[in-house]
Amino acid sequence: MSEWVPARNVRGLVTNIRNPPTIFMHWLMRKFVDTDAKLDATRKERVARGEARMGTLRGEDLRKWNKAREREMREKGTTITG
Repeated sequence: MSEWVPARNVRGLVTNIRNPPTIFMHWLMRKFVDTDAKLDATRKERVARGEARMGTLRGEDLRKWNKAREREMREKGTTITG
């Protein structure tokens, strides 16, 4: 998953999956199944096992990571869409 790319960065994919039933199911999953606390705990476990490089990023840390990623992608000549 080191080369994982968010769906929003895949040209044409978002328009195919952003429909009312999908949006509602996503909301249900985030509200009741994949809560922030559960996702944070899972991420911490993966970092501890060496399966992830860093913990969950939010706010300014996420913006810094995203800018660094965009810079790296530009240097590699990869196009970022979204």
